[in-house]
Amino acid sequence: ASFAAHARHLIPPSEPSVVIPLLDRRTAFVQMHPLGLNVNGPVLRDIMGWDCFAAPPSVLATGSAGGDSSSSSAVSHDLSGLRRRDLPFLLTNVAIPPSNSWRYYSEIVHFDDSTGLAVMSVADSDQLYNVPQVESAKGALDYVAELNEASGACAAATRQLDEDENSNVFGGAELIDGNVISTSTMGDGGNDGAPDPDPDPPPICWVPVIYYADTRPDLFRTFVQKVSNHRHPPALIVDVEGNGGGDEYAVPTRVGTGGDVWVVSYRTGTRGYYQHRIELDKEDPLRRASNVTLVVKDMKDMPDEYRDDAWASHIQQLRSLADEADANDPVVGRTLNAMPVARTALG
Repeated sequence: ASFAAHARHLIPPSEPSVVIPLLDRRTAFVQMHPLGLNVNGPVLRDIMGWDCFAAPPSVLATGSAGGDSSSSSAVSHDLSGLRRRDLPFLLTNVAIPPSNSWRYYSEIVHFDDSTGLAVMSVADSDQLYNVPQVESAKGALDYVAELNEASGACAAATRQLDEDENSNVFGGAELIDGNVISTSTMGDGGNDGAPDPDPDPPPICWVPVIYYADTRPDLFRTFVQKVSNHRHPPALIVDVEGNGGGDEYAVPTRVGTGGDVWVVSYRTGTRGYYQHRIELDKEDPLRRASNVTLVVKDMKDMPDEYRDDAWASHIQQLRSLADEADANDPVVGRTLNAMPVARTALG
């Protein structure tokens, strides 16, 4: 709720956004709630309205949830309630076999129509179903480039800008991160009083962004070097594990042969809000970023004006789920209305 409130007040209404939240796996709320990890579904999709989530590959080893139960890595968590077509699992560097039901509820690239961003998530290495990071990213980037070439959208956007200087085919973009990443770019932010949307909208010129979450600095440096010099590079790489060591890439930095790729690195915190504003070059048919600005906020001290009606509504809905978790807390015996059996050294 606090993150969404910050986004509403820090992103201009004219710039639509997309949020890719991280799956909540370890908080007391998730551990105590009767739905367990499945409670992420109602929170992320039903309350917050987000379209996908990111998590490490270990989540794919779900055992009773339809994963590969023969694997020694399988865990007993039932994630059947989290497998939803309206909330796909975003993970780029895995090859999920047909025997694992996550195959049908996952995506390698998240295409967001409102922003025109193609978001990828590269997480961990040497885990179940992992495939090489660099090759995975390059393959996904090539796919996005093929879509753009086949549709002619990028060239069409450039022509429209030539004809109309006020065109909103291109625009600013923002990527926010703090247990989530979100991005916003082109569009006018609403349709109040406007004609019905075009039933056959023009193709979108996709701009690729990569979310990187691995804790090995050596892999990160190799990833940046090879992906930034790929023939179809991303516009931005966001490392949320602090692989830059605190100094390198602490602010958005240009890399790559032509300086076409921006990289930023930091370690996320549970109370941190990280926003990246991407400015796209309107004269460039490839939609490369001309500038990226990082905004960091501590959500612990949220301004009073952020506590608006939307925030209050989110808090009320989340409180209802928190009450369910509190009532199910085995430590205080709420489930059985009695204290749990205590062990002693006697008898």
